[in-house]
Amino acid sequence: MPLYSRINRSPTAESRRRRPLPTWQDAQFAGVQLANNFEGITPSGTTLTAGSGGNTGGISGNYFDIINIIAGGTVVSDSTHVAHQGMALQVATGATAGAAKAVWTTQLTSTAVSKIWYRVYLFFTAFPAVAHRFFDAETASTTTGSFWVDTTGKILARVSAGTTPLTSVTTIPLNRWFRVEGSIVGDAAVGQLEFNLFSSAMDGVIPDEPQISAPNLNTTGLNTKVSLGISGTAIANAGPYWIDDAAVSTIGPIGPVGSFPPRPVVISQSVSRGANY
Repeated sequence: MPLYSRINRSPTAESRRRRPLPTWQDAQFAGVQLANNFEGITPSGTTLTAGSGGNTGGISGNYFDIINIIAGGTVVSDSTHVAHQGMALQVATGATAGAAKAVWTTQLTSTAVSKIWYRVYLFFTAFPAVAHRFFDAETASTTTGSFWVDTTGKILARVSAGTTPLTSVTTIPLNRWFRVEGSIVGDAAVGQLEFNLFSSAMDGVIPDEPQISAPNLNTTGLNTKVSLGISGTAIANAGPYWIDDAAVSTIGPIGPVGSFPPRPVVISQSVSRGANY
């Protein structure tokens, strides 16, 4: 079902409270959903640390397996700009080119998967001085698909070879939050990239601009990990920009905050959808 045809609940006061995000894994449904709202990484300005012993789990949601920060870079919690609650993620690189990113790997999947759905809320105060990524998926050794904002404020979807099969017509808004959702199919022959830009209402159901490629891209292979932030080609002096309420799924489209797809209910050996979280 297309993302923009899903019916989701609007965020409520309850969904905005500081509590762990609903996440689950179910062997019968063969999928996983991960999310992080950065609420537990306090105080504002705290650098993220990875793993179960780091500071990105707990009430924030699913901890990140890896945090990469180039010298002079920034991957910190920040209360300056937030989408729904009291904290978001700020990322930037300095004079040294490199990465500034948070990564889900083993938490995402124990085996490589063909299709991944993603959601990120983004906040920019200016168009980037240099085009950079905000989300990507990878095989064990190379990118399957990546999503960028360029210097004119357009959303780009790229494959590992560097070609850009999708470019938004819409320009991202500045100084207010917007949402991007979509999917990546990792395959050397029938790969596919998708983004849905929600620029006029960050928690909207119908995107301002939906784009999906033909299922004929070379996205190299199956997905094994995803990254939030500035990744891939080393880039200097990128950002800062802000990410909030990030989520990924191997089950299906995610929707706005407060509308994770419901946990399945098994009835007579068949899987049915239950009530929304």
